[in-house]
Amino acid sequence: MDDYRKFYSCKKCDYTTNIKCNYEKHELSIKHYNKINNIFNQSISYSLACPFCDKSFNHRSTLWSHKKKCIKNPESQNDIYLEDEFDNNLEDESYYSEEESEIDSEVNSEVNSEVNSDDEFEKELDRKFNGKENITMLQMMQQMCEQNMQLTEQLQEQQKEFHEQQQKTNEMMMEIVKTNNNNINNNIAINSNNISNTNNFNLNFFLNETCKDAMSIDDFLDSIEITITDLKRLGKEGYVAALTTLLIDNLKEIDITKRPIHCSDIKRETIYIRDLKGWEKENSHKVRLNRVLNEITRLNTIALQGIYQKAYPHCLTDHKSKEHKEYGEIAYNAFGGKGDIDKLNQIIIRNLIKEIRIQK
Repeated sequence: MDDYRKFYSCKKCDYTTNIKCNYEKHELSIKHYNKINNIFNQSISYSLACPFCDKSFNHRSTLWSHKKKCIKNPESQNDIYLEDEFDNNLEDESYYSEEESEIDSEVNSEVNSEVNSDDEFEKELDRKFNGKENITMLQMMQQMCEQNMQLTEQLQEQQKEFHEQQQKTNEMMMEIVKTNNNNINNNIAINSNNISNTNNFNLNFFLNETCKDAMSIDDFLDSIEITITDLKRLGKEGYVAALTTLLIDNLKEIDITKRPIHCSDIKRETIYIRDLKGWEKENSHKVRLNRVLNEITRLNTIALQGIYQKAYPHCLTDHKSKEHKEYGEIAYNAFGGKGDIDKLNQIIIRNLIKEIRIQK
């Protein structure tokens, strides 16, 4: 039976396979059908051929109608000959019908044999699986199912306990973190307030109490006296160096508590200037300091036309004199020389705040 189930063969088509479904497909194929019915088709084609002209027909009625009109049919024997030929065709047809029946019987025999083999195989399977072997296997499967159910219940119980414990732990951790965050935030807020208050208090105290008697910026400008040395430095060293030195030297002559200008933050260039109203914070454009530098430029110009010309009267008439050349350099550098006056003023301010920063 094992060999029969492994190989399926069709002798008519010379086809062999070990897969049953492929063999069943072959039996339904056109090739197999044509092989089985080839003889029958030939018998029909031969029996429906005209005996006079050998022309073939698919139907007897068509053949009979043709014979009546066939040009090769002798007219004198039309009726008799047609009747005899029709009878002969019937006999031939019966012959081929018998052969066809034999072919059908052979095919049916093979099919029945296969069906019987399948039935025997199914019976063998039923005997094995419905017998004692099947009972033992069912018992084993039942035991395995029960064990799996018990194991699943244990795992579910363990997972439930684990989740409950994990949830409790998370709640405790969240409470600890929340408490710590509150403490940290409170400490930061307290420290920030203390630092801010301390800084504000120190700066306000320094400006409004320690430096309450400081002179105004206008008084400071009025106190500056331009000398010939200052003018010569302007002509020789240039606008930035001369004005920086002039401002710093005049501020150093004043006590820190009396100075009209202080810097609390060099990095941010935070500057406070004392005017008639009190201490004011300088804006980002440094408007007040630029006004101070413009005023010093005006003072230098006045001094050049005043004290320098008085000291060197020939500076304007003697073009070959050293003083004439020096006079021209002073006048040229008094307004920044070749540089951009705004950019030069920024450099002077940065140099100045290094000297006026508050010592904390």
